[in-house]
Amino acid sequence: MSVQSANATLIATCAGGLETVLEKEITDRGWQVTSGVAGAVRFAGSGFVPAEANIVLRTASRILVPVTAGRVRSYDELYRLTSRIDWPRLAPPTYSIGVTVISSDRDVSDTRFATLRVKDAIVDVQRRRTGKRSRIERRAPDIGVVAHVADGSAEISLDSTGRPLHIRGYRTEAGTAPLRETVAAGMVLLSGWDRVSPLLDPFCGSGTILIEAALIAAGVHPGIQRDDFAFLRWPGADRTAFEQLRATLRSPRRPEPEEVPDGDGGAPQSPPIRGADRDAAVLQVARRNAERAGVSDLITIDHRDFFAEPAGDTGGILLTNPPYGERMELEDSAAFYGRLGDHLKHHYRGSTAWILSANRAAMKHIGLRTSAKLPLFNGGLESRLYRIALF
Repeated sequence: MSVQSANATLIATCAGGLETVLEKEITDRGWQVTSGVAGAVRFAGSGFVPAEANIVLRTASRILVPVTAGRVRSYDELYRLTSRIDWPRLAPPTYSIGVTVISSDRDVSDTRFATLRVKDAIVDVQRRRTGKRSRIERRAPDIGVVAHVADGSAEISLDSTGRPLHIRGYRTEAGTAPLRETVAAGMVLLSGWDRVSPLLDPFCGSGTILIEAALIAAGVHPGIQRDDFAFLRWPGADRTAFEQLRATLRSPRRPEPEEVPDGDGGAPQSPPIRGADRDAAVLQVARRNAERAGVSDLITIDHRDFFAEPAGDTGGILLTNPPYGERMELEDSAAFYGRLGDHLKHHYRGSTAWILSANRAAMKHIGLRTSAKLPLFNGGLESRLYRIALF
């Protein structure tokens, strides 16, 4: 299957809570959103859309290409639906395959058995038509097949992505419990940051929020460094066309119209993006990550204890995922969030704080009024992104 078509229908999956941000990303590219469900957005476009979507969408996890859909009320019906697909064309026996089944259906609830039935259907069709069958590869198959089963229906798709899109390529090392890149980008976009005001992450860890903000400010597409997308292993893959597309998307950094001019009214300056952490070792990781991402010149990172140093930035956005909560006792977490709230109130007036936390009980002790509590999942962990205006 070619990733280039006159009119392609695709499914972009995402972490829960990022659906509206992903929809806006899609429509901003000129593509049409046709429907959306929890964790996924269906859209349509023309041209080299699957390849472009894999490169440019900041909050998508995978780009799926639907092949067929139909009513399914049993494992045998799932097998028959899968058998109707021309697998020798989409997945010749010389290509390895991998199958993933995601189900919320009552009648097809055993995903391991459902996966086996889908796999059997594919190789049975191959054997009947060619006398040969594909090798099963779980980690990095040439052709990834994804079946979604829900409410008595199933949809079979090909995974055009391979390694999830949160793997940008710049973070080859990270601190403890790192924030996924797609979620960090979603936090920046959900905050409404204007790419002009200061942006500070006082608990920056390995720098993911800072780097994603810098990529957004610079107009650098998140997947521009990757050349291992799954669709490049498909039959008939046109790597030359992909490289041409990548070349057109890899434009040099240029100032945005809204960027702040310098004091003499000269060329626009880059927005101030600053991070800090009390862990000197993880800050070295953050600096190396920023270097690999090509945005180290846009980011300032300080070795600083948030509570011991005076406020470095006010009047902008404070966006952070504090490294506390799930690994702390409730009493310690409550004390930390209470201290955090006091420090924000006394030192960051005029700023807007956005705090990602999975510890709702401890967040009640922050002592500040929240104007938004946005559900957001990070690696399957249910969290909230809290907005706090500091007066």
